[in-house]
Amino acid sequence: MGEVILQVKGLSVRRGGAVILKEVDWMVRGGEHWVILGANGSGKSSLLAVLSGYLTPTDGEVVLLGECYGESDWRGLKCKVGVVSSII
Repeated sequence: MGEVILQVKGLSVRRGGAVILKEVDWMVRGGEHWVILGANGSGKSSLLAVLSGYLTPTDGEVVLLGECYGESDWRGLKCKVGVVSSII
């Protein structure tokens, strides 16, 4: 297995009292390919917004390329992250 590229621990997102994501744990290693599937309103876009640094999580930890969200300047990391979407 490759090195850990992304690690998410206990990630939660709440907005306006609503729970969008609750205690998500996930790890992506180099060489892996993932697909995020789910019904409308299930939190897919919110998860991707957190992982790309555009949405601040309420709880939990996100480590991307060895940099912990909230403890590092993610502006440079955003240039190294790509998201492929089926939205046309």
